[in-house]
Amino acid sequence: SIGGQGPGSTVKATVGAGGPEVSLDLDVRGTPAIDVTRVSVFVNCDEVARIAATDALGLQKLKTSKLLQLSQDAHIVVAAFGTGPMPRGFAQVDEPLRLPRAVVAPIFVDADGDGVWTPPGGKTCSYSLEP
Repeated sequence: SIGGQGPGSTVKATVGAGGPEVSLDLDVRGTPAIDVTRVSVFVNCDEVARIAATDALGLQKLKTSKLLQLSQDAHIVVAAFGTGPMPRGFAQVDEPLRLPRAVVAPIFVDADGDGVWTPPGGKTCSYSLEP
């Protein structure tokens, strides 16, 4: 969430020392049978942060905040990844590090303060599939 607003919401960035910014609150929970070892944060499809889970097999895998500096209106997506096999009843894949355990719908951020979220336009995304 950002400012208490969750996926699908549009929020306004605040102006910090480095320009527009938001504080992203991460609260990753799930059954202990599905491990989460890290969380990736994507801004306009670029991976801007990787955060290690604090309890991969716990009910609450991670609870933290991340300050994000923005240069333009943005959509922010969070994906959670694990390394262990999925529990019985879930599809198994050969390379579990490349598939997220969960992906959250975007939160849209009006970074320029004009009251409208403007899509960033076509671009090449920057991210890594390495663990």
